[in-house]
Amino acid sequence: MVVAYCLIKASPDKEFRIFAVIKRREEVKEVALTYGTFDLIAKIEVKSSEELNDFIFNILRKLPEVQETMTLLASKTATRVEIGQKITSSPKRS
Repeated sequence: MVVAYCLIKASPDKEFRIFAVIKRREEVKEVALTYGTFDLIAKIEVKSSEELNDFIFNILRKLPEVQETMTLLASKTATRVEIGQKITSSPKRS
């Protein structure tokens, strides 16, 4: 499984259009509008780097409203549940 976070810079006033389009994609597990240099961040989960390449180059970057992207590959991830389990299962101090 390949997990990546894609930062997306939109054309002016096109953030909501990109949001609406990519939130329906199977590869996109989460998407959020953001403040700052980039307008959106999307969590992408695919089976391989080839699938990631296909999504980034042939889908996301083909949207005319997308001006720029920056993709960050995750090396390790944890969910809140996993974090909580680690805390509750830690050994007690004497």
